[in-house]
Amino acid sequence: MPAFYAATLRSVLLFLVCTLTLPSGASDATTKPAPRDANWLKRHESINKQAQEKKWDLVFIGDSITAGWGGAGKNVWKERYAPRNAGNLGIGGDQTQHVVYRIENGNLEGQSPKLAVVMIGTNNLSKGRFSPADTIEGVTGVVESIREATPETKILLLGVFPRGQAADDPHRATIAETNKAISELADWQNVHYLDIGHVFLEKDGTLSKKIMPDFLHLSPSGYQRWADAIEEKVAELLGEQVPARTSLFDGKSLEGWTNEDGAAPKGWAVVDGTLAVTGWGEDAFTNKDFGDFDFQAEWRLPRKGNGGIFYRVADYKYIWLGPEYQLVDDVTRDLDPCANESTGSSVDLYGPLACKPTRPHSQWNHTRIVVKDNHVEHWLNGTRILEYDLLTDDWHARVKDSKFARLHPYFGQPERGKFMLQNHVGSRVQYRDIVVREL
Repeated sequence: MPAFYAATLRSVLLFLVCTLTLPSGASDATTKPAPRDANWLKRHESINKQAQEKKWDLVFIGDSITAGWGGAGKNVWKERYAPRNAGNLGIGGDQTQHVVYRIENGNLEGQSPKLAVVMIGTNNLSKGRFSPADTIEGVTGVVESIREATPETKILLLGVFPRGQAADDPHRATIAETNKAISELADWQNVHYLDIGHVFLEKDGTLSKKIMPDFLHLSPSGYQRWADAIEEKVAELLGEQVPARTSLFDGKSLEGWTNEDGAAPKGWAVVDGTLAVTGWGEDAFTNKDFGDFDFQAEWRLPRKGNGGIFYRVADYKYIWLGPEYQLVDDVTRDLDPCANESTGSSVDLYGPLACKPTRPHSQWNHTRIVVKDNHVEHWLNGTRILEYDLLTDDWHARVKDSKFARLHPYFGQPERGKFMLQNHVGSRVQYRDIVVREL
């Protein structure tokens, strides 16, 4: 296993907030290449033959859910992926060790697709075959095998889809643990990660037979949701023309960032190509206002660090303020991961998912904030961890019961505002790859 993935896996197992139950004497069964029966070998050889006859630009790799693009998902495939010269490398019943075998024995031989979309692991977790820890090892092995077989290919790793009708189905917990960990495999350059499980769920967290008839495999509508959820990322990674994003940081200067008075913010500097807090000083504001937007950035904190990304920031006469995406070292500050003061929260108003994929201090995290028609989504490392709506009865009730009470009913009303990066008592936060797309 390459050093990068070995180090990543070690950090995952050390710092998981959602504790994994590690088996004693974990084996290599999920990573050691393993074939299946004769019928399976025929399907495997069929894919190998296709690989010899055609060069793919896009491949989907996985189990029966992926294979279903040729069944319930065939119309969506014909519309979305056939024109992109895509190949379906899904085989029903596969576990990670079977996919590793296929990758190492011909499925990608002679291939160098631009993108591989990977979703695997549910069969490892099914019926208690393997623990989340073993499954994490297996998914890591799949990613490693693809990287070795075709180094130029970008990978879009998807979180394992939810299964089981009820929100409290036991599968949900093991899937959440696994997804939290495999998100660590993303470096946001060669390997990207998305957990789109929420698009298949009802508001109460249940699965509908209209989307998953057996609460595992997708209906035609389910495949449509899958395609819609990854479309923008697929287009981006394939190098297709996508709606332009504006860079808010050039990696060389503080251009575009000011204090409240329009001057360069004190306590900020460019450090090794990052926008960094260098000491006590002022908050940094964009010199432009934004309305509806899709904002993304990478950031890292020092031990016990604290910071925040504020959006639709306006002058409330008392203070320049707006809703916040909290950045804080949850672990060494001993914070409840779903508290409304923890990473990814809307501070003092809404808490995020407890089993969120936060990386420990000194490691880079990827944040996405989407605001459209007063609907807000907070994402962390490819996972949507919070959503809420501005100016609803619930919003107003929470504001009146929060530290923002003196700003009620005006707090959150501005339809446009600045982004603000907090300088929290000199906590040396660093940012890079700060971009925004107006919606």
